[in-house]
Amino acid sequence: MREHDALYQVSIPLWRNVWPGRGAIVLPGATIDDNTIVAAGSVMFDDNLADGFWRGNPATFVKPVRASDKFVRP
Repeated sequence: MREHDALYQVSIPLWRNVWPGRGAIVLPGATIDDNTIVAAGSVMFDDNLADGFWRGNPATFVKPVRASDKFVRP
């Protein structure tokens, strides 16, 4: 890393029942909606649809997921 490169942290809105995989990257400006699974190593750069499974670089929609309204991630 060069001396003038900057690292910074921003808050990313995560809604209910979001499951980010290990090493998943959520870029600034992206929002992860309810009941969403982001696969390990995926890169989210934009808002996504709720109730879905996303993977890849850039992350693309794979399939819908069904979630119970009563289930809340511990």
